[in-house]
Amino acid sequence: MKTFIKILLFILGFPALIGLAVYSSITVFQEGQSYGFLTFAGVLVLALFFIAYLITFIVTEVKAKKSKSKKVAQKGMVALVLVAFIFTGGLWIIIDVLLPDILDDATSGTLLFDDVRENYKVQAEVNGQLLEDFIVRNYANENLDNSVALETYLQEGYKNERVKFLIHENFKALDTNGYKAFTATGPWIGLADADRLTIPVLIHLLFNEKEIDETLPFYLEFDRIPKEIIYDDMDPDKYYYNNVERDDPEARVSWSVLDMAGSPMEISLGGMLVGMDPGLRTLVLSLIESLGPSLVGTLRDIVADPDVAGAPIYLGIKIGREDIENTGIILMPSNESRGVLDYKANAWLDSNNLLFAVISIFPIRLWLYIWGAIVIAMSVAIGAIRMKEANEDDEVQNGEEENFSYREFQHTEYDDSDLDDPNLSPYEKAYFKAQRDRIRKA
Repeated sequence: MKTFIKILLFILGFPALIGLAVYSSITVFQEGQSYGFLTFAGVLVLALFFIAYLITFIVTEVKAKKSKSKKVAQKGMVALVLVAFIFTGGLWIIIDVLLPDILDDATSGTLLFDDVRENYKVQAEVNGQLLEDFIVRNYANENLDNSVALETYLQEGYKNERVKFLIHENFKALDTNGYKAFTATGPWIGLADADRLTIPVLIHLLFNEKEIDETLPFYLEFDRIPKEIIYDDMDPDKYYYNNVERDDPEARVSWSVLDMAGSPMEISLGGMLVGMDPGLRTLVLSLIESLGPSLVGTLRDIVADPDVAGAPIYLGIKIGREDIENTGIILMPSNESRGVLDYKANAWLDSNNLLFAVISIFPIRLWLYIWGAIVIAMSVAIGAIRMKEANEDDEVQNGEEENFSYREFQHTEYDDSDLDDPNLSPYEKAYFKAQRDRIRKA
């Protein structure tokens, strides 16, 4: 019965902790499955901790059984409790000191330890979506072979060699000739990151001269150019012209500040149009639709000129056919056309395999803190049962020794009354007594 209770207490300790941790990690597993074993880093670490605890449990159990000593059982309990503490709360206190710096280095300070700790499931979903968005964009611009189904690329994810290649190689261009080039021109990109993209900041970012690595390639098979005129009721897939094959699929590209943010800027014209006479408004919209493409195309060429911005900013006009207030001028970055995300998202994606390894630690960390106390309590209970078993063995052993001593004492009592026979001479009595003593000693 006591053996069954010890096994039950053992299962309620570390094995139960593993079960809870694995259940809490399901979202992380699902989102990061294409990154291989790194997604399971947290569970693998927990498995190593469990092996250390299991070995300690077995060794102390065997020693307690063999020795049947209360002192040995007590030492075994101390060892088991100590190992349980070290591999639940103790070691993780140290890891909590180191983990924020690791996360900061992996994301250049864009992802905070506290944010992941409180919302690790949400963060796993965000990082999983980054990979999906990247694949969808590169499938749309035919950087990924369209003879293969999009669903196949989404299922393979990071395991697909072409996807992996584009993630890391094209981020080098975005990082070196994009963000770092802007950083070298002054504090302007930092102000833009801090939501202080004022007109003067934008002008500096657009026109300040940047140092560019002319030898750094960007891998892009086709140019995907947005249309000059789009409508608010149009399918987003129809915002673009048909893909045009590039002369050099590895030619260097230039980046604008909008590419770093990854989102378009819109100047609304709806307020002006709403107040217009309906006839005049119809005339203005007709002129925009007829003259807009050539005018916008010319402005795009001017902006992309090396002596101006030096990078494409896709100006466009959105016309609100369903809601006139949605009419406006749009400044679109080249991210979607080129198959990249905004700089921060692409930086995360470039380190996504390591980020999933870090994220996988957080559900383990949570349950080690919560359930660790229960593991320690179960270890104490197991030790107490072993000590009780040792006490019972001592009582049985002491009882057996007492019985043995009593039997031995009984055997030492002999009846020599027959030697008191008056017919025996003293010599005969002495002779018979000596004979018996020799036999008894033998």
